[in-house]
Amino acid sequence: MNELDFIAYGRLPYYPHMSVADTLIWERYLQWHPTAFDAVAYDVAIGQGAEFDATAGGLMGDGIKRLYQRRIDVLAKKGNTLFIIELKPRASTAAIGQVQGYGTIFKRDYPQFKDVQLLIITDSLMPEMQFLAEGAGVGIQTV
Repeated sequence: MNELDFIAYGRLPYYPHMSVADTLIWERYLQWHPTAFDAVAYDVAIGQGAEFDATAGGLMGDGIKRLYQRRIDVLAKKGNTLFIIELKPRASTAAIGQVQGYGTIFKRDYPQFKDVQLLIITDSLMPEMQFLAEGAGVGIQTV
């Protein structure tokens, strides 16, 4: 699988492939939790990608596969624990399934990491989301 490219946890001028709404959520989180993590990786590609030849007969190279892979918004590290983080404005139940799926694929692709936690960071806690997330083993925080 791809090598994970961690950088120091902190504010950046921009965050790869992060929408404006997600960026606002993430920057509030950074401000309110300045020591939450040691390091982070953004836009982490996981999974197999395309099941078909998406390389135009090999002319576009192997990098095209990344376009068809799933992407983790933020992979954060605190000590030996990794956190798969999805940033969601008004997170719904779909966010729980998404982060669980990403966790399953990540654990398959990177079996060397034993302690992996799932986390949704949102700007608005929808009805019953805290209850549903806890029941699914997913952390959820509002900023």
